[in-house]
Amino acid sequence: MRTMNSLRVGSTLVACALALTAAVAARADVSTERPGSILIFPKVIADGTRDTIIQISNISTMTAHAHCFYVDGSRDPNTLQPRWQETDFNIWLTRLQPTHWQVSAGRPVDFTDDNDGLDPGAVPPATAGFQGELLCVQVDSSGPSAGNSLIGDATLKNAQSGDVSKYNGLAIKAVNGSDDDLLLLNDTVANEADGSAEYNGCPRALQFAGVRDLDVDPVLGSGSVSRSFMTLIPCSADFENLVPASVSVSVNRIDEFENQLSFDGALNVTCWRELALGGSGSVFGSYFSGAPTQFYTAILTPNSQVGLLGVFDSVVTDSNSNSATSSINMSQLGADKASNLPATGPAGSPASIRISGE
Repeated sequence: MRTMNSLRVGSTLVACALALTAAVAARADVSTERPGSILIFPKVIADGTRDTIIQISNISTMTAHAHCFYVDGSRDPNTLQPRWQETDFNIWLTRLQPTHWQVSAGRPVDFTDDNDGLDPGAVPPATAGFQGELLCVQVDSSGPSAGNSLIGDATLKNAQSGDVSKYNGLAIKAVNGSDDDLLLLNDTVANEADGSAEYNGCPRALQFAGVRDLDVDPVLGSGSVSRSFMTLIPCSADFENLVPASVSVSVNRIDEFENQLSFDGALNVTCWRELALGGSGSVFGSYFSGAPTQFYTAILTPNSQVGLLGVFDSVVTDSNSNSATSSINMSQLGADKASNLPATGPAGSPASIRISGE
């Protein structure tokens, strides 16, 4: 989903994406359109300049209870490593109830406030300078629940420019669910047959289409510039032991003439990572900004079953320095239930989410 303020990226990029992906099987079990029992927002910002509004809905006719975790992945200036600070809270949603809150402010229980709808519970404000993710797991009185009732989206706003963008939360469906605090994302044909599948698996790879970074926007023309960013998180988490997940990623770029070029550098994602695809200091150097053609598709493949999730941002600035951002859910690739899990990796596979017992 894309929401823009004042500017519009035209149909050229969309047409390019469709043309480049038509021959690729795009099936995966993490959904941006269907509800699930695990709901993940990979990009949540509340850093003083940017803020995020979270919207979550219960699509069932039964009450839904969720245990949620903020994960602060901002960099510690001393170690340059992600902080991986976790803050958890609970929300309760009545039948078919939507709710929302501003990440910087949270949502205390206050029946006199001007927020729409019923308060879902005491939602705390994120820590100052927050850059990270939000993950919610549907639970009941006995533990994780396979209700598959949660769906949502995130809206990011720049307070200085007024620029707004929006993307859909990533929902992971429960198959049989889990009877303990370790949720296995292990849905395969074999696991479905023997009844051991707990939740749908992470995508085999992620894909997005873009315009050559730092190039002139093809719609706005002379004086404009197109920038691209991506936010990536591992498709695994351990909230009980507070151990951040890490995954190495292979990157492959395909231009509109189907020429392929693999990125020969190392791309590692620990906890949470926001990356510029070009410009000074980009880990990609000229890989995206120096592409021989203006349009491309990129495929990101995790090198272990830890898995990978992410959001792609396209930022267009016109000749008058007005900017608009499109936040785009990356396409998730996986041919079938036998191959939708990433390739066999190190100990700890398949992907999993361990929640703290309560």
